[in-house]
Amino acid sequence: MSSSGFPPLLLCQSTLQWTASAYRNNKNFNILNNGNSIAYISCDFASRGFRNLYIFRRPPMSSIRKIGIVVGITGLVLAMASGTSFAVTVFFDECPGGVCTDLAPTITISGSNFTVITNFATAEPVASVVKGNATGTLAQTVPVGQYFVTLMERPGVSSDLITLTAGALVVPTCTTSCQQLIEIDFASDTETSTPSILGGQVLETGGQQDLTGSFKTATGTAVAINSTYLTIQARSDAPEAVPEPASLLLLGSGLAGLGLWRRRHS
Repeated sequence: MSSSGFPPLLLCQSTLQWTASAYRNNKNFNILNNGNSIAYISCDFASRGFRNLYIFRRPPMSSIRKIGIVVGITGLVLAMASGTSFAVTVFFDECPGGVCTDLAPTITISGSNFTVITNFATAEPVASVVKGNATGTLAQTVPVGQYFVTLMERPGVSSDLITLTAGALVVPTCTTSCQQLIEIDFASDTETSTPSILGGQVLETGGQQDLTGSFKTATGTAVAINSTYLTIQARSDAPEAVPEPASLLLLGSGLAGLGLWRRRHS
């Protein structure tokens, strides 16, 4: 008697009968009990009858594992059906390769939910622009309006202005796979002028900065931008060094002394 409760000879003979002549030496057979696999049967057939029988028991699948598989598959199907998008990331980089210049920034766009309409980078003072249709669920889209982030050299002195304009939905009644026109403008400072200070203010670091959560209206009202829908990043040059008060005092004293010297020798 085998460990499965069946006589080995009958089991292999029955298996051979069930499979007819389609199987030959060293074939495995799956034995089911109420839909659950309880054992794998390996019958080593010779030219006549069977030679050896091996039974490998496999415990039935646990209920928790079954539930986990069902939940995982269901979640995947629902995500695909709901129009869940892969976030688009727009990155304006004034320091490609770590070298900061006043030339046109490098623009990188990554993500599968964004169809580019306009993508051009220009040297300051003309703004660089990215425009396209973003796709996501209704809950992910950005409220219609215009929002700003100002990168600051230091308090009161701006360096770059990023403007986000979110248009109306292409289909106003959509709930999934909603399309929306998105435009992002990047305006940098020049040697003679600085952009206006609008929206959220972020002190620039000279490194890559995520500005997604810092956008505000011109009047200072914050807007929630879903990072699973849209991410906006920028890298500007590092803040310029500000002279310390002692340095300013020395400079002022030197200029005053120079003035007195010129008066005496005039």
